[in-house]
Amino acid sequence: MYVVQRMSATTDLACLQVTALSLGEYAMLIRVAEAGEGLLLHDLEREFGFVKTPQYLISILEEKELVRRVRSRSDKRAFACEVTSKGRARIALVDEAIAVSLVGSNPDLCEEDLGALIDQFQAIARFDASRHPTTMFPSVALVALFKYRQLFERACSVAGILPLQMALLCILSSRDIAHDLSSLSTKTALFDFAIEFQLKAMMRKGLVLYEDGYLVTSRGIERMNDLVVQFSEGLGRDFAQCDPDVQDAYRNLVGYMLYLFE
Repeated sequence: MYVVQRMSATTDLACLQVTALSLGEYAMLIRVAEAGEGLLLHDLEREFGFVKTPQYLISILEEKELVRRVRSRSDKRAFACEVTSKGRARIALVDEAIAVSLVGSNPDLCEEDLGALIDQFQAIARFDASRHPTTMFPSVALVALFKYRQLFERACSVAGILPLQMALLCILSSRDIAHDLSSLSTKTALFDFAIEFQLKAMMRKGLVLYEDGYLVTSRGIERMNDLVVQFSEGLGRDFAQCDPDVQDAYRNLVGYMLYLFE
């Protein structure tokens, strides 16, 4: 669980640093670009219906002059959204920044492994003929990461625990050994002081303890298991709507991410 969450956070940070766009906003920009001659507004809003206000995301991209509204070439009564030259330039910057961020936060990630990971991302987009991805990280994969993060954060909110704390519980419970700050920092790609701050809060709640390293308590295991059940139910409902071939592509992607970053 924490591996996919980390991937989502790394991608989101790269988008913010380069374009001041969130992962959801950047995914929408990519989706419009993949449509070639423009994407009907109502189709764009339908595809991003998992966001409370997809119209707001469109307006953000318009204000930044990354997309523009035009009359649909297929239906003059309707409006479509197309990427501007500024938007295409921004896409090229972010696409490279995501790859750089992945390598920067995972020093052991070699060029061959990165290439294989990108292939897994692109495999998901090949099942939709309406998409013509030209980026390393296509919109359908970015949307999946965004949805995953939404579900994860919602489940954490209901459980009364921060996403980072939940990620730490997952790491601590993955092996029956004590972890130090350095190993936890490496796995989360965060600074030691940020991890230590969260661990102290978790110790006060009785979720972890320290005995020559950090260990998860029985209370922490119980809290994690309750959240995993709730999270899996939400993820399963969304996953079940995909075609079997797409489900296999997602499984392959997650499996390879676990292989690389576990």
